[in-house]
Amino acid sequence: MRVLLNKNFIIVLATWAAVWVLIAATLPLLPIDETRYLTVAWEMRKQHSWILPTLNFAPYSHKPPLLFWLINLVWSVTGGPAVWSARIVPFLVSTGVLCGTFAFARRLFPDRENMPVVAVLVLAASPFFYIYGNVLMFDMLNSLIALCAVACVWQAAQAGKCRWLLLWGVAVGFGVLAKGPVILIYTVFPVLLAPLWKKPVSLAKWYGAFVAGILVAAAIGLSWAVPAALYGGPAYAEMIFWKQSAGRMVKAFDHERSALFYLPFLLAMYLPFLLWPAWWRALRAQARGIVGSEAGRFLLCVVVPPLVCLLLISGKQGHYLVPLMPGAAIFLAAMLEKNLRDIPVPCVPFAVLGALLSAALAAPYVAPYLAFVQKDEFAHMIIESLCSYVTLAALAVTAVLYMTSRRMEGAGRLLCLSLSIATFFAHFQLQAAQRTFKYYDLTPIAAEIQSHKERAVAYVRNYEGEIGFTARLEKPLTSLAALEELHGWFAQNADGVAVVRFKHSSELSGYRVLFSIPYRGPTKFMGLVEMEGGKQ
Repeated sequence: MRVLLNKNFIIVLATWAAVWVLIAATLPLLPIDETRYLTVAWEMRKQHSWILPTLNFAPYSHKPPLLFWLINLVWSVTGGPAVWSARIVPFLVSTGVLCGTFAFARRLFPDRENMPVVAVLVLAASPFFYIYGNVLMFDMLNSLIALCAVACVWQAAQAGKCRWLLLWGVAVGFGVLAKGPVILIYTVFPVLLAPLWKKPVSLAKWYGAFVAGILVAAAIGLSWAVPAALYGGPAYAEMIFWKQSAGRMVKAFDHERSALFYLPFLLAMYLPFLLWPAWWRALRAQARGIVGSEAGRFLLCVVVPPLVCLLLISGKQGHYLVPLMPGAAIFLAAMLEKNLRDIPVPCVPFAVLGALLSAALAAPYVAPYLAFVQKDEFAHMIIESLCSYVTLAALAVTAVLYMTSRRMEGAGRLLCLSLSIATFFAHFQLQAAQRTFKYYDLTPIAAEIQSHKERAVAYVRNYEGEIGFTARLEKPLTSLAALEELHGWFAQNADGVAVVRFKHSSELSGYRVLFSIPYRGPTKFMGLVEMEGGKQ
């Protein structure tokens, strides 16, 4: 049985690798997050500035440097900066989350041999995992670090050796280097609430080791933050020591939303299981027993208090929930695995996937008769990119997986469900590659900027690093807040060029458009302009 389950785990890893190859081949660098983070990594590499991250060659205080270091490490191994090689970082990190979930589930439930692979299959069936697993962002990295940290806490309690909390501190320190002190939200509660799941032999030693772990984490974080603050200056120091951590929690300066904002994301995180009656029956039958166990209470401490904190914190984004996924997956698996052989076919999740794919198949023919689609530019853009042959292929694969699941049992049915979710997202990745992604690909205008690299460059409407990496800029450009400022800039830089986002060509009266592309939609554009009359 163990060999079979390990084979299922290998299939999940192979599928995840195939998804990465598809994404690396078809997904352009997405503005503004991915373009910004690769621009920071590029500028650090260009300046050999491994302590101070920069954006537009000025100190960048929004994120610590660990992700940028990892990107540059991969670039050094693969022969230089490229988008595909940068995507190796999130692929390795998300693969580490899958492997870490497998190993941690085995630690938590050593007497239940099915648990590790069931936990991985539950995680691999999460839409969130496919959405955030291969993008150049910080949350999956935080998820891997948090998983390592809470595993150290569990080991400290089970082995009765508080020195494991020093390793917890090491993991938290790397979390600080990944995304700042927010890592504590995902890792501190299992330590603080230890008496709720396994009372330590000596509370004094336990909490003393916890304080020592905090000091270790602080030392790791400060080993970067102090030199960076000295290099960056007082304003940068204030940002990294206060505004980017406590400031966001108390009163967000961006992404401020109500607690209800997270509701659809929580529903989507493990949607296939919420639609599966077998899971609800398992929840009723097994919840009390799981919560009554040490491992169950531990998992609740890993997931519930951080979720409450995220609800209370002012700034909210859907991807802030990503580090909760491994713990939640293991908890769900703990309920499903108990009666693994009796798990029925997940008919409802397969039916929903089939309905969604059927809707995609019919959408190009129905859309002309739907007024709201014609008025919604984004919906129209998505629908016009749909290819019937790709959708039919996805429907066929989903049908085969459903029929296969009827002939299998237990983990095999979960495997078929997770593979169907992978098929669903691969389908839309291929569909978007047909047309939608061209509205986000800045490579053409970056190449045009490169041909004018000797001229001064301005960017209108607040530069967020959109073109720094793609155009391989080696010097700062001028960021202008509004189009009205452009005439004054050209008065001082008559030989310059400017990148402008616009909707109507009439907005560019008095300027000559050298090049333009659709940007984020067919009716919005990004153009490169110069003063009327051309280069002086």
